[in-house]
Amino acid sequence: MAEWYSNMRSLILCLLTLATVSLVPLSAPALTRHSNWQKGMVEIRPGQKLYVEQRLAEPGKQTIYMANGLTWSTRDWKKFVDALTDIDPGLGIVLYDMRGMGRTLLEYAPIRENITIDEQVEDLRALRMKLGIDGPTAIVGLSYGGGVAIAYLAKYPEDFNVGIAMAPFIERLTDQDVIINSWITQHRNMFPFDPRTKQELYDHYLRVLIYTTYPLAEPVLLENRHKLEATYRMVQGALNFQALGQIADLPEDKLHLVGAMSDDFVKPERLALFWEALKDKAASFLKLQKTKHKIPTERPEMAASWTYEIVTANPAIAGGAVFEGDPAKAQAVHGDVVIPLKKAGLCASILRAVLKPF
Repeated sequence: MAEWYSNMRSLILCLLTLATVSLVPLSAPALTRHSNWQKGMVEIRPGQKLYVEQRLAEPGKQTIYMANGLTWSTRDWKKFVDALTDIDPGLGIVLYDMRGMGRTLLEYAPIRENITIDEQVEDLRALRMKLGIDGPTAIVGLSYGGGVAIAYLAKYPEDFNVGIAMAPFIERLTDQDVIINSWITQHRNMFPFDPRTKQELYDHYLRVLIYTTYPLAEPVLLENRHKLEATYRMVQGALNFQALGQIADLPEDKLHLVGAMSDDFVKPERLALFWEALKDKAASFLKLQKTKHKIPTERPEMAASWTYEIVTANPAIAGGAVFEGDPAKAQAVHGDVVIPLKKAGLCASILRAVLKPF
């Protein structure tokens, strides 16, 4: 009953706030939610810049770096960042476009060389050193960025206090690999005297696959004429990456895994195999039910709340604990431990939606 009264009180306060907002004239200046953001190209070494959006942390607060998914740019983190800000506006945020992504891509397009995950790791380290941020830091990576986060923690285990890999890239996509190898077999049957090696044919059909099928699933790939080739170059550079090969070098109890149990790309069964090899070293595994690949946009408030619990060192999220994430109840459960995952609250969500046009 007490919880019911508390929820009703919050809802009434929210409605009063919305009523006040509705009285603001349309000519009033727009509200600036993130007035302390710094944005622009940052030179991390001679001849190499990255596009960066940074919000400084309040003293003692965490700074969270976010590593993009393969087709993402800094703007795709907006819902997740807004949800984090609703929870704690004092958190520091570093968004950046890796090589081949976003505004960094536009600075250097067209991309002619493959881009490896190891190169992305070195770029991120150079960026950290350039920014020179004091205080605790965390890295959150989605998909391709999750693979970068895993590789980074394995190579430089002391740089970040904690890492969160959401639906991480752990190996070349098995379905994609099957399709390309079937095309190579057909090619050999049709053109038996073609002198190209299997690797050369694989590279050729990988480009065909990316150019012909990726835009159907990711229309954003067509936003500029350089993006498809850049995506090919990143995929090509990541083909031999194996997250399993990073486990031995990972620090103890620092990497947190988040899986989307309805993921069409990083299949849950493949992620489960990775977890079996990882669990003795990892801090936790959150299995988000009824959730697809792009966790920060699919479940922004749950993802932000879980991230906040981790960066503020909730002691229950450690030691290889496996949590079941329930979107309907907005909570994560491990045995008797129940962690609510909607800390932003209904009012913050409604206000964010209402104020967006302003």
